[in-house]
Amino acid sequence: NMNDWQSTCLGRRSLPRDLSDFEIEAFFTFSEAERRIIEERRRPVLKLALALQIGFLRMSGRLLEAVRIVPPSLWRHLGEQFDVAAPDLASVRSMYHRRRTLFEHQEVACETLGFHWLSNAQRGALVRVVRDELTRTFDRQRLLQFARRWLYDHRLVVLRERELRALILQALRQYEAQFAAQIVSSVGPQQLSAWKAAIVQPHASGSTMQSWLWAAPAKHSTPQIKGVLERIEVLTTLGVSAHLTSVPDAVLSRYARRLVSRAPAVAARIAEPARTIEVACFLRYALLRTTDHLLLMVRRQVADLWRVAAEGIDANLTELTQR
Repeated sequence: NMNDWQSTCLGRRSLPRDLSDFEIEAFFTFSEAERRIIEERRRPVLKLALALQIGFLRMSGRLLEAVRIVPPSLWRHLGEQFDVAAPDLASVRSMYHRRRTLFEHQEVACETLGFHWLSNAQRGALVRVVRDELTRTFDRQRLLQFARRWLYDHRLVVLRERELRALILQALRQYEAQFAAQIVSSVGPQQLSAWKAAIVQPHASGSTMQSWLWAAPAKHSTPQIKGVLERIEVLTTLGVSAHLTSVPDAVLSRYARRLVSRAPAVAARIAEPARTIEVACFLRYALLRTTDHLLLMVRRQVADLWRVAAEGIDANLTELTQR
């Protein structure tokens, strides 16, 4: 399995210019079995070319399609291992103009390191693990890195970024369809319709219910606390407290913030299943958020009362000592 420090190289399409000595040693130093396979090539340039393919696959999990640059330090390292003078880059490029040579070296590299192409069954397994990972993160770059690492750890050739993005999108659609179905089953269609209608209704403050429920209090005064209590009462009356209790806060926050990033009129036109997920997560997260606001405001009010009381005691003690 790949170590954490190696993950920065995963999915690369070409050799980096700035390979460190440590990375060269880690990826392009070969076992006795690997050396024997490389030494079977008759021409010196073929030995180094195959060594590049094996080392690159070990480093990135991908096949080296074209050789645009080879750092001089890597040439020296390979030359010393196989007692071969480093060729000029043009000779390696010209060799790979013969597609048969390139394909042969890629096949040998895969066989040597035990890599395989992704099968349909494995593709389905990858979609499932990415779908599970969506409960922890929605960040596309993290999901891409997660998918690359899963492929590498299972000795599968890492897919191109475009293919991985399509696979992540497929996992996201499955995740949202399943999530929406769970919400409908738990909350019920009638209650969901009431939620969707409620948040677009106008509020006495002049904004919509959605904007009013999301608004953060400016101070911790008594009128502000009263307003927060009103929000909690509305959300409780809607039955929000009984649902989505096991959904991670990160998921609730993600969909709630996606909803409030749009104007309420625009959000009302969002297609399913996204609309169901966003509304349900928004209301649940608004309840959690408003409750947190209330607790903070009450703590501050109590602190103010303690401060005023302490100042009064100090003043009385000072007056008594001066008599």
